[in-house]
Amino acid sequence: SAKAYQSWRSRLGLASNAPAGELQIPATSDIKFRVADNTRIVEILSDSTSAQTAAAYANALANEYIASNLQAHLEAINHAHEFLKGQLDEIRANFEKSEDQLQAYGRAANLMFTADKGSVEQEKLKQMQMALSEAQAGRILKQSEYQIASSSAAATVPQVLDNTRLSDYQSQLTGLRRQLAELKTQYPPDHPKVREIQAQIDDLESTLKKEEGNIVARIRNDYQAAVTREKLLNSAYGQQTQVVTQQTQKTTYYNILEREAD
Repeated sequence: SAKAYQSWRSRLGLASNAPAGELQIPATSDIKFRVADNTRIVEILSDSTSAQTAAAYANALANEYIASNLQAHLEAINHAHEFLKGQLDEIRANFEKSEDQLQAYGRAANLMFTADKGSVEQEKLKQMQMALSEAQAGRILKQSEYQIASSSAAATVPQVLDNTRLSDYQSQLTGLRRQLAELKTQYPPDHPKVREIQAQIDDLESTLKKEEGNIVARIRNDYQAAVTREKLLNSAYGQQTQVVTQQTQKTTYYNILEREAD
């Protein structure tokens, strides 16, 4: 009967509002339920004078139960979806607020960062440190060269000895002095040929000394320029260090805001 059908639906935990007329309920039937040991499998046993009707009856109950179970799961999923959607909207709003605070503080504190998340001021400090190290090494080299040049005869300074033009002057002088020595064996000191060669020698010696002096002067100027460069870079490095130190406090708070946004 329809009353018995609704009773079995109730035992299965199904809604009782399904139309019983859609299913042919056997006049004589016996319904039993059996749960397999250690499983969640439920067997529905239907006895009837009509095997076909008994099978249809049992299958109908099983299908009704499955459909009802799926509906309950679907409702739970929909409920969870709506809940998570609300949570997502709240999280998105909080993120936008945190991101706005992060950007606003970065602009107010004049913080600028490179692609690898380092600050521009810190990157500038690294570059100054490298430049200062190079300047110190350059100054040491120039100082060594200047000390040698100022404590030695100009002709013995390495830069003078390695100068190609001065080497040519020395070769010319050697040749002129050889000619002069030969002429003196033939002519008196006031002879025109002797005076001419002597004049060439004097001019060349004057030029040679002037060039040697210029080289020594350049060595001194290069050393002084290296000292000045080192002092300027050292001063700039000290100022940049103070800027980075002051910025570190600002960056610390910025990182806190960034972690919150993350």
